[in-house]
Amino acid sequence: MVRDERVKKGIVDHLYGDNRVDAAAIQVVVSDGRAVLRGRVPSLSAAIAAVEDSYAVEGVVYVENRLTVT
Repeated sequence: MVRDERVKKGIVDHLYGDNRVDAAAIQVVVSDGRAVLRGRVPSLSAAIAAVEDSYAVEGVVYVENRLTVT
């Protein structure tokens, strides 16, 4: 559980550090290194950036993209 919280924090930090992404609009859930991203993004490129940011975090083994492009 502590490891998942650390991974989640890493993902959120990466999202907030990426100006292509509105991190406040994305919810992150992590379980056993598997991240689920939910929320709304303005473009496909923003969704891809969020997934890339997530995979950049040590401990992430899979990212499920449930982001909606609006």
